[in-house]
Amino acid sequence: MRVLFIFLSLFFLSCSVKEKDFSKSLNDTSFLYDNWWKTYENVYLNSFVDKVLKHNSEINVARLNLLSAVTRYDLLDLDLYPTLSGNLGLSNSRNLNNGTKAGFNFSNALNLSYELDIYGKIRDEIDSAKFSANASAYELESLKLSLVNSSVDYVFDLVYFNEVSILLNDYLKNLELSKELYTIKYNFGKIEELDLLNLEQSVLNAKQNILSNEQNKELIIKNLKDLLGAKSEFKEIEYLNKLRFSDFQSKELNFNVPLTYLENRPDIQSSLNSLKAAFKDVSALEKSIFPSISLGGNLRGTSNKFDDSFKLMVLNGSAELSLPFLDYARVKKNIKLSSLEYEKLKLNYEQSLQTAINEFLLCKKDYEFYGKLLENIIVINEKQARIKNAYQLKYEAGKVELKDFLDAQNNYINSHQEILRQKLSLLKTQNLYYKITSTKFTNDRIAF
Repeated sequence: MRVLFIFLSLFFLSCSVKEKDFSKSLNDTSFLYDNWWKTYENVYLNSFVDKVLKHNSEINVARLNLLSAVTRYDLLDLDLYPTLSGNLGLSNSRNLNNGTKAGFNFSNALNLSYELDIYGKIRDEIDSAKFSANASAYELESLKLSLVNSSVDYVFDLVYFNEVSILLNDYLKNLELSKELYTIKYNFGKIEELDLLNLEQSVLNAKQNILSNEQNKELIIKNLKDLLGAKSEFKEIEYLNKLRFSDFQSKELNFNVPLTYLENRPDIQSSLNSLKAAFKDVSALEKSIFPSISLGGNLRGTSNKFDDSFKLMVLNGSAELSLPFLDYARVKKNIKLSSLEYEKLKLNYEQSLQTAINEFLLCKKDYEFYGKLLENIIVINEKQARIKNAYQLKYEAGKVELKDFLDAQNNYINSHQEILRQKLSLLKTQNLYYKITSTKFTNDRIAF
């Protein structure tokens, strides 16, 4: 029994390892860099995004993928340490010539096997699994970031369609009132039928725009429900449906960011870790062509008494030399396939870096562009408001017809709708900025 105790002690001592913790990535949203959606300072938006991160099925699937990758890593990590197994046996025999019984025979064995990692092949395989697990963790965070971006975009779309709906209905009311006036004029022969037909066509177009706006709104609501996943959380959309653009705070963006920081984006880090995993795969395959040595040992005992079978132990040892280079052609082809996969991932990584830079530079230009457009349309809207007020005074003084005043009102509504459109574009560009940079930058700090 003393030999058995020493045997087990050496095994468990060799298997003592440090615990690896990948669990932080599963539920921690701090990786999303200061929760950038909270910069809009809207509690309903914050609540909706939190529910998406909790219930979205794509995120839950990505979490399971990460757990699978971590489990594969842990499983491969065990290859660095001896494999222990054991068995107990019971046998009985009878002499067929004279019918005598030999009696019961008890046996037991404790086996230990271990492959020497002479060239670091097993370590490379473990490192590859570790990098793959890291890539899965970054994929999860990239997915979170993408879904948050889509969530906030859809919320702003919903706000836009709700505000536009009010303007479109006001626009239609003005047209219908003008149509009534034109109908009276036509009946008295003051205008031609063509004038009335043109106005009727405008009314129909306005109704068409209202229907299209409602259809687009329903599609956005459907998308918001898809993001939530859980039907029990659909009430969140009811709160969002009451919001207006004035309910959100917008902060000035800082594009004075070193482009090198873009490499910290989760999607790029995922590509980088996949590339590292592929490199380790190539290294492991290249080393697999060299001879490998496996050591084995066992303690066994047999007796016709169960207790005595543990006392009469025999210690055996073995060494096995494997020569994989004898199958050189097959190993070489596997190395070639692995090398091609590495080159492919290398190109993908380089392209992802260039794409990130291009996205950032385009986002900067779009932000400036939409900002100038918004400033310009606000000036137009202010002037249109003055024109509308002037026509109202003239109409009240009897100097112009009601139709002229209604046309001025509709022109004002059109410019107001254009303001909403540019606000939406600017806010979406701001969302894209946060997604591209994967963090929230300030003048004195970069949070990674």
